[in-house]
Amino acid sequence: TYWFKFDEIHQATHVHGGPSFLPWHREVCNRFEAMLRSVDPDLSLHYWDWNQDPAPLFTPTLFGSASGAVGEPLLG
Repeated sequence: TYWFKFDEIHQATHVHGGPSFLPWHREVCNRFEAMLRSVDPDLSLHYWDWNQDPAPLFTPTLFGSASGAVGEPLLG
């Protein structure tokens, strides 16, 4: 399937370090969402609204600590 092929590409290459990461990742998300919708048409992936300022991005309730350490409420 496309999903397994994308997973193979992801594991065998360094897609995250190159200029093709954003379009590649968008296509993976689009195909994954299409697979979800083939099971249930009401399912969808959530997207970040880039029209809103994300600051502060790392808080205890959103993405955890800015230092990278896992803390509450994720440890609970």
